[in-house]
Amino acid sequence: MPGRTLALLLSDVPGDDLATIARELARFHADLVRSIRAHAEPWAAPVVLLSGGETSVTVRGEGSGGRNQEFALALGCALEEDNLNDYRAILVTPG
Repeated sequence: MPGRTLALLLSDVPGDDLATIARELARFHADLVRSIRAHAEPWAAPVVLLSGGETSVTVRGEGSGGRNQEFALALGCALEEDNLNDYRAILVTPG
């Protein structure tokens, strides 16, 4: 991709405490997006963040939904105070 950095993030790296918790992984991604926007760290924009791996959620009661839903909602909540109209971002969570 000319003019863009591609960052591959794997969420199931052995020994990584964020690896299995979708909500925490979403917060990590939100912090990463903020750092890229504010400080061009660890990469300068434009950046493609490609993240993969297995996450998990805790279902309570008769709840429904899944890992992708949890990740997407948690990311939205983590970024809700930011100006989302200025992100020019797309989130795709196939599964």
